Amino acid sequence: DPALFVPHNMKEWQETGNTALLLVTTNGEENHTFDDPMLPTPTLEGMPYTKSIWSEIGIPFLRSRFMCVKAHGINQPHFDMGEWWSRHLRIHIPVKTNEKAEFVYGDTQQHLPAGSCWLFDTHNNIHSAINDGDEERIHLVIDVPRAQWQR
Repeated sequence: DPALFVPHNMKEWQETGNTALLLVTTNGEENHTFDDPMLPTPTLEGMPYTKSIWSEIGIPFLRSRFMCVKAHGINQPHFDMGEWWSRHLRIHIPVKTNEKAEFVYGDTQQHLPAGSCWLFDTHNNIHSAINDGDEERIHLVIDVPRAQWQR
């Protein structure tokens, strides 16, 4: 339900069409912080299938959300800066997409098909999203401990 999505916490990204449905946050409340405890939001509690993904992958509940880039929107090129990002990686699972929605990671720009799963180091690599399609692009984005996933 698009009405459940909230504006991105950075104003300049709100203007380019980025919203999020918060799933795991500090205290399970509507916020964009990085403090413990990270808990499922009431929204995620009402989504048993989506909630099962954490146990299926075998990861703790850490900052997670459905991230939406509106039709003809853009997520500006950036690094994720700060202590949190030095200790975490990001899983992207495209849920709703179109052939004109692409993820840019370093020098690579490609469409990520719905249902696929990707692991990105967003702290050390510039990244962005471009949606030139006529429908929004939605990814399930889950932060995971870097130490658990880097080999």
